Amino acid sequence: GCPVFVRLPDGEHTPLVDRVVRRENRVPLSWDVSVRAHDGAAADDIASDVLADAKGGSVVRIEASDGGSLAVASAVPALVKGLRARGLRPVTLAEMFGRPAYVRHC
Repeated sequence: GCPVFVRLPDGEHTPLVDRVVRRENRVPLSWDVSVRAHDGAAADDIASDVLADAKGGSVVRIEASDGGSLAVASAVPALVKGLRARGLRPVTLAEMFGRPAYVRHC
């Protein structure tokens, strides 16, 4: 299937990009929390960085460069625990926007 959510270049909305994306019945997506996980990044640091800025309704983008993927995966339990401690819960984009993540035809 085709993805419904379109990650905008650098998260920047422009009238033209928004119009084109919506014309194709897609949802333009940007984020308000962005963290980079580099090689050698610590899971606790990733979780702390995300939790410092995350709030209800936040879309979190974690970019993992070479070697950072394991740290991101290791940070997930601390992220979930930290969000729940604030009365928040992680949801999928489909849940947040009330749309399926994929459609059959492009």
